Amino acid sequence: MGKLKNHLIGLEDEFWAEVNNIIGCCETLPEFCNTIWEYRELLPMHTDAHVMENLEVAWNDYWQEKGH
Repeated sequence: MGKLKNHLIGLEDEFWAEVNNIIGCCETLPEFCNTIWEYRELLPMHTDAHVMENLEVAWNDYWQEKGH
């Protein structure tokens, strides 16, 4: 079970690294979600709704930190 868990954690880390690379390049939340969605397969254990919720939180947090 350890190898699988480590693999899934690695995929999630890769997904969030892509989020961090892409988030500032998008002008709207829908654009961001559409752009990052190609990496969706990196989160096989998460529902689409859960991923979307987390992307919205990430978007809001990012722009709040930027003062927008």
